[in-house]
Amino acid sequence: MTDSETKSLFFEDFSMGRLFTSDIRVITAADVDQFAELSGDTNPIHVDSEFARDSIYGERIVHGLLTLSVVSGLAVELGIAERTTIAFKSLDWRFKKAVAVGDSIQAEFKVIDRRAIPGQAGGLVVFRIRVVNQEGALAQTGRWSLVIKSRM
Repeated sequence: MTDSETKSLFFEDFSMGRLFTSDIRVITAADVDQFAELSGDTNPIHVDSEFARDSIYGERIVHGLLTLSVVSGLAVELGIAERTTIAFKSLDWRFKKAVAVGDSIQAEFKVIDRRAIPGQAGGLVVFRIRVVNQEGALAQTGRWSLVIKSRM
């Protein structure tokens, strides 16, 4: 899919089953440290290598909410609703496998529902999202509901 095929899509462009795949993103130690500082979540499993080494993970792991935030950024970079998103209505999210510092993640966005909203200048588009690491293991999954501007 070219950039022009995924940029500034309108409600009418989201057909049932349409699939979009993001670029790959490596989550670095600097990402984790900055997120910890910004969010105030300084749990040592995320920020202290020595503490994390003795944990069940054996290494620092990425905040689950940081991974979710990165997925949001991947959606923006993908451009599937660039300039046409009216509202982020809801999300239902599951954390399946820890993401380690240095892991690469990629997100897949599949349209699983869409419906016009009477009296609105758009419609609701529901995406099923799967986040996988560099080994193809499912790290996070869920659904996002967005109100997307109509072309009309």
